[in-house]
Amino acid sequence: MGKQLIRISTSGSVDDGKSTLLGRLLFDSKNLNKDDIEKIRQRSNLDGKIDYSLFTDGLKDEIRQGITIDVAYRYFSTKKRKFIVSDSPGHTQYTRNMITGSSLSNLMIVLVDVNNGITDQTKRHLFISSLLHIDHIVICVNKMDLVNYHKEKYEQIKNELEKFISKLNLKDINYIPISALNGENITKSSSKMDWYDGPTLMFQIENIHISSDYNKIQSRFFVQNIVRTENNESRFIQGKIQSGIFREGDEILVHPKLSKVKIESIIYNNKKIKTCFSPMSISFLISEDVDISRGDLITKKNSLPKIAKEIEVTMCWLSETSLTLSKKYMFQRNSELLNCKVTSIKYKYNIKDLSRNIINKDISVNDIFKCKIRLSKEISFDSFSQNKQTGSFILIDDQNNTCGCGMIY
Repeated sequence: MGKQLIRISTSGSVDDGKSTLLGRLLFDSKNLNKDDIEKIRQRSNLDGKIDYSLFTDGLKDEIRQGITIDVAYRYFSTKKRKFIVSDSPGHTQYTRNMITGSSLSNLMIVLVDVNNGITDQTKRHLFISSLLHIDHIVICVNKMDLVNYHKEKYEQIKNELEKFISKLNLKDINYIPISALNGENITKSSSKMDWYDGPTLMFQIENIHISSDYNKIQSRFFVQNIVRTENNESRFIQGKIQSGIFREGDEILVHPKLSKVKIESIIYNNKKIKTCFSPMSISFLISEDVDISRGDLITKKNSLPKIAKEIEVTMCWLSETSLTLSKKYMFQRNSELLNCKVTSIKYKYNIKDLSRNIINKDISVNDIFKCKIRLSKEISFDSFSQNKQTGSFILIDDQNNTCGCGMIY
């Protein structure tokens, strides 16, 4: 059996030490070759020490060329697991990048500079983690070496964060005092912080339990393609299973028309199989002559989604062009694509104190808000809190630019 893949997002304010932390993880997990280490050693200017942030600075040439960089992805592995880490910019104006980079994450690492304490950006990232229903949060209080590894400052920050987090829908939260530069509590427990008896960061990410995070109850499958057999008597419907389990012989429903069909057989990697599950890309052979189109949602009859033409959603606006009410946008959810209009704004969130602004409803880039959307036809969906795959979407403007992303509730 192969190693389990964990998707991790890192977030923090500018200069909180994200790049140094990622570089240290790559270095300590021995995911760097000797030539790269020697090059970085020569480029470092830290009194003989290695500047670990340079290990994740592989996009320097693109930066010189003036290319805008959104989210950088890093891959590394240990004996236990494989990891994909998304590193989002720390600037406030790049909140949208953090959302897109974190949308599929199993775990979020939030860095806090022990000297700067909790910033608005810290609160913003934790709030977004709550909206995205990221199940596991690790808060790393970094640069403990600058306060001589004293417990008091760490405890102060932890206590303040616990008060703020109590207002959020976050489940599994762990706090770790670290020094990314000096490798304290990264892969080995720190002797300089013997007052801390919790796990190291590496132990935490290697041992989180994510199997129960996936939705195995609601069977969902978006149709991406339809192929007829040679004798034209049957069809294959192809796509990726978003959640749950399907079996040969299952009676399934085609939404939104609610047509009933039976799975005659399942093809995976050119072989027949009896059972399939998320996230497999498969083909269902069906014999019934019912109307099926790209973008239709396939479910089993024992776990039906909601059906509506008008939906209430929470959105983050991604475009430099402000939102215009009643303007026509495209609503895309997996392979489903249809017209829509935002009909009303309920309120905007104030990230600093989590209050709701019901007076100023002008929506600009990075705003997070609740609104109503009217679609050109009914859709079948689940609440995002129950099923991220069928409860999330993007909006596309008339210039074919992604202008918003949202969660259905």
